Amino acid sequence: MLRSKWWKRVPIGIPIGIVVLLFIGLICYNVKEQKADFFEASVVDCITILVAVVISYYLVQRQNNYQRQKDIISDMILKMQVSFEQKELYDFCGQDKQTITMRNRGLNNRIHILETLAEEFNIVTEVDFVRHHFDEYSDFIGNHIENMEYLCQSQNELRRPVESISQKLIEIAVHLYK
Repeated sequence: MLRSKWWKRVPIGIPIGIVVLLFIGLICYNVKEQKADFFEASVVDCITILVAVVISYYLVQRQNNYQRQKDIISDMILKMQVSFEQKELYDFCGQDKQTITMRNRGLNNRIHILETLAEEFNIVTEVDFVRHHFDEYSDFIGNHIENMEYLCQSQNELRRPVESISQKLIEIAVHLYK
């Protein structure tokens, strides 16, 4: 069952609220006990705190953005892997040419997205492997798309690159989180 946005924030909000209340209590205690000294701070102290906050926020945000990208790519890779597990990718009996062509274009576009991001995520060799096997698969289909009977009988030749790609996509997804 999906939780609402409000419910997702409650477990995080409670500890944060307690910490804020404790911090406010500590401030009140310090103001009451140390009166004037509590509010005295040099400009250097203020600048140091400001720089520390800005730098830590930047670093956390940058890591968070990188992690989001990695999650999106991983999700796309796993969806591609599910697509490559479908029997329709190598058993063309009863399929029309347009469906086959459109499916191949969609997979080709996703592989292209992986290629553009491969260097950033250090998955160049794995994506090159996927590209090579997909080109082999796509070329075979392109050479025989006019002879659907031959494609129906060529399941074993088509299955090999499809299964290789599927396995490599799993390896890429695992490699992303090393």
